[in-house]
Amino acid sequence: MLLVSRLRDPKPPEQFFSAEDWIDYVRDQDDYLGDQAVDWCDATADQLAELDDLVRPILRAWFERHGFMPTFRVDDDETVYVANERGMLMREEGSETPAGGLAMDS
Repeated sequence: MLLVSRLRDPKPPEQFFSAEDWIDYVRDQDDYLGDQAVDWCDATADQLAELDDLVRPILRAWFERHGFMPTFRVDDDETVYVANERGMLMREEGSETPAGGLAMDS
């Protein structure tokens, strides 16, 4: 059996910051649950995008400064190959690998 994977860089960590998610998180805090806070930070899409554009570079700089940028790769697409009776590698579901020159030593 042979496992073949396609690796890619992970999504940069600062891209997981969302102004909308952060504002929703703040709204869920006890200090912001009362009637007096119901209209707090009713930001438009443009305003949220502006906050994303301001915060993400700061987050990236922090990750880089402290050496927290990912150095690993993400395994997106794992394909299992098995050798048939002729030693030809076949996809596990039965279709031949596009790299038809691959063969198992017997």
